[in-house]
Amino acid sequence: MHPGRYSGVVNEITSNLYIGDRFSAQEKDELKRHDVTHIVNMAGRTCPSFFPTDFTYFVVKIDDTTEEDISAHFESTFEFIENAHAKGGRVFVHCEAGRSRSATICINYLMRTKGWTLKKAFRHVKSKRPIIMPNFRFFFALCEMEKEITGVYSLKLDASTYYNYNIRLEGKYSGMTTTCTIS
Repeated sequence: MHPGRYSGVVNEITSNLYIGDRFSAQEKDELKRHDVTHIVNMAGRTCPSFFPTDFTYFVVKIDDTTEEDISAHFESTFEFIENAHAKGGRVFVHCEAGRSRSATICINYLMRTKGWTLKKAFRHVKSKRPIIMPNFRFFFALCEMEKEITGVYSLKLDASTYYNYNIRLEGKYSGMTTTCTIS
């Protein structure tokens, strides 16, 4: 699915959680129409906080690469979203394209708050924003979070079908070249 169709679009994940890209993060009227009060900017290195006097921001400076460890931001983004919801707020999560970083944070949030498997959370977010595709390392971090939450992995790891190419990971996941498949 071409990301252009979803560029500038705010997609509702739940009644108080939304996802989008850098262009939708610039659509103040659209954000206000959804009663957004808080914004998680997962592209803080390349994307500014456009309306700092209108929304409460949480900025994460992380790139969409397999060198980044997004799991290091799971707890802080989760707490920010939870605190916003506790105050009756609505949260918009975005990155550059609204495909990888923001999707990863929304999926993590759903797994933690609803006790959903990664498979169920991924399918739910994809049904709301069909272009999502967390990069491999982010997906693997979600697999690890799922195991921590549920005690099991709901997905089969397969080296040929997620992106149709292998990614070599360094550090904690050094030597791994598999990818995740959702069927």
